[in-house]
Amino acid sequence: MEIITSLDNRDLINASVLTIGSYDGLHKGHQKILKSVVEFSRLHKIPSVLVTFHPHPSQIIKTENSTKKRLIMNFESKMSLVEKLGLDYACIITFNQKFSKVSAESFLDDYIIPFFNPQKIFIGFDHHFGNKRKGNPEFLEKYCMNNNIELTIKKPVLNDNVKISSTIIRSFIKNGDINKANNFLGSTFSFNSKVVRGSGRGSELGFPTANILPINNNQLLPKSGVYFVKAMINGQYTFGMCNLGTRPTFNEIEFVIEVHFFDNSIDSLYGEILNVEFLEWIREEVKFADVNDLVVQLSIDKQLCLGFQGKYE
Repeated sequence: MEIITSLDNRDLINASVLTIGSYDGLHKGHQKILKSVVEFSRLHKIPSVLVTFHPHPSQIIKTENSTKKRLIMNFESKMSLVEKLGLDYACIITFNQKFSKVSAESFLDDYIIPFFNPQKIFIGFDHHFGNKRKGNPEFLEKYCMNNNIELTIKKPVLNDNVKISSTIIRSFIKNGDINKANNFLGSTFSFNSKVVRGSGRGSELGFPTANILPINNNQLLPKSGVYFVKAMINGQYTFGMCNLGTRPTFNEIEFVIEVHFFDNSIDSLYGEILNVEFLEWIREEVKFADVNDLVVQLSIDKQLCLGFQGKYE
């Protein structure tokens, strides 16, 4: 897949099939659209193109009383999945305040038509683009009709009669419902993190941990609690259990993320970058009466996690 980061002095593509979107999480609904683009491309022997934005528009556009949206997936992971789906080109448009003022019509007239000459466009049923999100499916239907472009608006993908969307997946993750989130994503929720020095308390309890910090400041994090996880370490997947929270048993207030990996042969991971994948919810974070009760529960947690391991090997 060729990555296009600038349209300046860019050779024009004579004909293409394309889609447009930010695609946070690249869930099953997004994947269906991209697969349709690739299928059409191969059938008609024209290049397939994804036009996307970085940073995510929600990180730039601010409305009254709004906060930046926490993102399901970092940009690099998203583009890796896009490439695996078989697209020929990914055009990454830098989304900033200036670009946010571009109208839907100008975006198509100045960015899409001259460079990609789309013969066919696929979009999702709820897709919006352009200043003030005026580029809705109805607008695009009229535009494509006037410019002799074939348009397909993909219907929502349902799981258990629920529309798959990035919004509902965020709610699953924030509520600790990792199984549902992963089901709707069609992949495993994960994030890149850096291993940092912790207090060393895990080792004192017999459960040494790697303390991690998300690389992306706007990374969506799961609900506080204990999870069964895995990460690629030294070229192979290693399973473990992850705790997110404030360690209330020790009356602490700082939020930490720490992972106890089950492979005892792992050396120090300080400074390493790990992609931690969340597989199963184990339990809520609890304030125990004393350290002994905590250690007993950690042993129970580990056994529960080991019971899940065969499912993911």
